[in-house]
Amino acid sequence: MQGNIIAEFRNSLNSLIGQICWGVVAGKGTGSVISLNFGNKIPLPQPINNPHLSEEQQKYEGEMILFFKCVWRIDSEVEVICGCWEDNTKDGSMLKGLQNIVDQKVESIELCLPAWDLAIHFSNLMVLRIFCDQTDLSDTVDNYNLFLPEIIYTVSPKGKLEQEIREPW
Repeated sequence: MQGNIIAEFRNSLNSLIGQICWGVVAGKGTGSVISLNFGNKIPLPQPINNPHLSEEQQKYEGEMILFFKCVWRIDSEVEVICGCWEDNTKDGSMLKGLQNIVDQKVESIELCLPAWDLAIHFSNLMVLRIFCDQTDLSDTVDNYNLFLPEIIYTVSPKGKLEQEIREPW
């Protein structure tokens, strides 16, 4: 079973290749937690009244969502752009840095075992690096989730990979 889930997860991650990251949800109140929207824009059952979200993000969610709580960083070819511990206020370095991947196409993905760290390469040569730093099995904090239309993958502490059926709205 674990072998099947690993192959399915790899295929699911690779389905992000060629997709545009059309929305990033981050900022004050979310700490270092980030949500990236890819694929078709799926209407929300109820619009979200949040002035910190774009009009598009108030009405839609991504067909594919990468939601991560672990340590992350965005690099260009020559410098570190931003990371998870930076100022996440409206004009802070985190939100400005994250804008570098909005409207950019995913060119490739590197997956590093055994923890399931990711490096997502974008068309503008930016790289989002996700470091799975959650290792305490007694903690309920996951590293990241990949939400697809019918399945949710979760990378839990110590590289434990889980899969569950996603309930429709």
